[in-house]
Amino acid sequence: MYDETEKTAVMMPSVTHAMKAKKIFSSLGFRSDIKRASGISQKGCMHYIEVNTNAENVTSILERNNIKYGELLRKRWEHDD
Repeated sequence: MYDETEKTAVMMPSVTHAMKAKKIFSSLGFRSDIKRASGISQKGCMHYIEVNTNAENVTSILERNNIKYGELLRKRWEHDD
C-alpha cells in the first residue's frame, strides 16, 4: 500500500486540524505524528503532521477530507525529534 521508509511532513494551521488529520490517516492505516514546529514556518503555523507516505497521498487525503493545510516540509524537519 505504501513505502514504509517514505515520510511527508506538512504544516497545519492549528493543532485541531492536525488532530483531525491524524485521525483520518490512522483510519486509513497510515502512521502519523503531530509535532510542534519551532521556527520552521514563516506563516505562523505552530504544528506539523508527519505521515508515512508520499506527499501526493498526504495532500490528496487532506483535500478529499476538507482539511486545511500549509506548506509541505522537506529536509529541514528530518532532524527535529
